Amino acid sequence: MNGLNGTTQPNVTELEAAMLRKIARSEYTTLNGGEPTNADETSTWADCIVDSNADKGVLSSLIQKELVNHYPDGKDSTCQLSELGFKIYKALVIDNLDHCLECGAVIENGEFCSDCQRKFDRHDDMMADAAWLGHTF
Repeated sequence: MNGLNGTTQPNVTELEAAMLRKIARSEYTTLNGGEPTNADETSTWADCIVDSNADKGVLSSLIQKELVNHYPDGKDSTCQLSELGFKIYKALVIDNLDHCLECGAVIENGEFCSDCQRKFDRHDDMMADAAWLGHTF
């Protein structure tokens, strides 16, 4: 992949691109799944990103390519996009608007696949119910 400033950047597979999206848009970042504006806003719990052995391999590959920083601490391990990883993520978002922003699945239109959209709708409903009952967050 050609870099944004004419430099060479590592090639990213589809699974790696999906993992970059998953990290950047994790609901456990400080933005609660919102669109990050810099790499520092992509820090999330590693165990919330890795769902399978395949995910472990993809995350390891991104760490080796220096696209993701990993901070091991047992169950409290975190990861976040490196500066280069964030630049690649932003390029992917611009180039590939046909992917779910949450899980990276290919979609026809919109921001989320139907499964992720249902998850966000349930969360919004729960928050509205809690607010109606007088709970504040």
